[in-house]
Amino acid sequence: MHKIFRVQELVDLVVQNLAVAMTTQTYPLADDPSNVSYRMHLLSSDVKKDVKNLGQVGRIFREPCLNALWYHQEGIDDLLCMSSAIEAVSSSSGHMFSVSDQNQRNMPKLFRLARPLEPTDVPTLHFYASRIHQLCFPPGLYQTQQKIGTDQPLLLGQSKFVRGTILFSRLRSLAWMQDWTTQSSDLDFVLDTTGNSLVEMASWTVAYRSQAKFLAKMEKQHRHLTHLRLRTDLYGGTREQHRSATIEFFRTILPNARNLQELHLEDDFEQCFNVWDTLSSFPRLSSLSFRCLATSQELLDMIPTSPTPYRTLTSFIIHVDDSIFISQILEKVCFPNLHKLQLTFYMDCEVHALRRLLLAVTHACADSPLQSLVIDYECYKDDDDQVPEDPDAAEDVMKFDDLRPLLKYGTLEVLDLDVQCPWIMGDDAVYEIVRVWGPRLKTLKLDTEGGWSTTESITLKGLEHLALHCPRLTTLGIHFIGTPPRDMCSVYKQVDRNGTRWNEALRELAVSSSPLDPSSVNDMAMYLSCLFPNLAHIAPAYWLTRPMLWDTDIDAAGPDGPYKSWEMVQTMVPLIGLARRQERLLAAAVEN
Repeated sequence: MHKIFRVQELVDLVVQNLAVAMTTQTYPLADDPSNVSYRMHLLSSDVKKDVKNLGQVGRIFREPCLNALWYHQEGIDDLLCMSSAIEAVSSSSGHMFSVSDQNQRNMPKLFRLARPLEPTDVPTLHFYASRIHQLCFPPGLYQTQQKIGTDQPLLLGQSKFVRGTILFSRLRSLAWMQDWTTQSSDLDFVLDTTGNSLVEMASWTVAYRSQAKFLAKMEKQHRHLTHLRLRTDLYGGTREQHRSATIEFFRTILPNARNLQELHLEDDFEQCFNVWDTLSSFPRLSSLSFRCLATSQELLDMIPTSPTPYRTLTSFIIHVDDSIFISQILEKVCFPNLHKLQLTFYMDCEVHALRRLLLAVTHACADSPLQSLVIDYECYKDDDDQVPEDPDAAEDVMKFDDLRPLLKYGTLEVLDLDVQCPWIMGDDAVYEIVRVWGPRLKTLKLDTEGGWSTTESITLKGLEHLALHCPRLTTLGIHFIGTPPRDMCSVYKQVDRNGTRWNEALRELAVSSSPLDPSSVNDMAMYLSCLFPNLAHIAPAYWLTRPMLWDTDIDAAGPDGPYKSWEMVQTMVPLIGLARRQERLLAAAVEN
């Protein structure tokens, strides 16, 4: 059959082209498994509208468009609204919804479940539910998006279905991202009417309310599970029998999930089992992440006693309090095939601790084809004391020699450091980075929230070197100094002697605490739009919003400070870029 008659494939292609990707390689942290929408294929409201319109073009498009619209659902309100068991109510009747009483005239029409669901409702519900492949209950769903009174768990729980009734026959991914105080009647309903297609399960509250059913479903599906995300709160509202059942699941059931490809754990899992000892049970496991805020001794007990290789892992993400613990882990493990490594900690990291961490990375990934390295210090942005140390006055500072061991990873595409340490680095570092990683580099962020020396820094010459020799670079974060030239010619003519154009891929530039005189704002905007014609966003260091810089009388956040100057550049660059793109099109038209 000719491709033109494969309507389902055509509609799928249309939807894929309409949909806007929520995460891109520009944001290396956006695909963190702790993200609610991880592995979820959401459609924006505009895309849904377009797909609905396509479905009305002709009967032949109806089924494919229905499949596309129902592929991913948030909650089951839209599904229940298809049943005759609901009735419309006024916004003022009863205490059914956790919504604001303000602007009631602008509120959508509300519904409630008027009776228990009956066997006569099954055909209608199955017509839509059988199309759902991904079902997510995101945080805040019942505060902002609820349209139907499913806070009446008795009615939903009294459904008179024949035992074994299956509604969600194609459901492959189920994510329950509610806190432990939320009523879980919706989850109970889904678990009771789901088939055997579930291979991805996620829950932030596995140890409460529907814990028994959720664990039972995971136990039933454990041999088919490929992706598992769990937050194991063993204390928040959990009864002792629930705690015991959770521990039993991790120790006896989980190790038998032989098809598991991704495992992501949070909170109290270290009290249930030793994750490192269990990894050998998963011959297909490629991605592992865990977020652990346990005591130091509990974390130390998890560290492998002897160096252990984990050959199947290609991605490892860890969130802990102290970077020292990460170093201790990496010094005892080996990842021969790791592609992605993301390390996050919440306590200050001294220079000596960062050096140890970098050496531990090169030990654990000695022979790895590493493509992405992210080291992130997550501090509280509203902490007034979070101003980095002045490197020109510090006793110990980071230099490029501390990063030089990373140059052995010739396949590296993403290097993102956010550690808030003092640094001294010049153009020589840029030349080394470009020499090794230039053609492949997509993201380069060198501690833009850190403190950078004013005596030895990367200059505009180094910035130009990056623009010329890193054609795939989409995100750049560096501190640089220099006054832009005043005679920048048209970007159409900005070609070097070898005919190489400037970087047209860069979209984001983090300028750290780079100095910028208010009188040079216009020149800097012209200069950056020339180096990076498609630059869309510029971000100075957040700590520049603090009242005063280190030991100067300059108000960093004032009208003459660098933060305001860079804000002005940010507003100008996209407009200049648009004008230059029009200029290039006009010049091309003239040539033709």
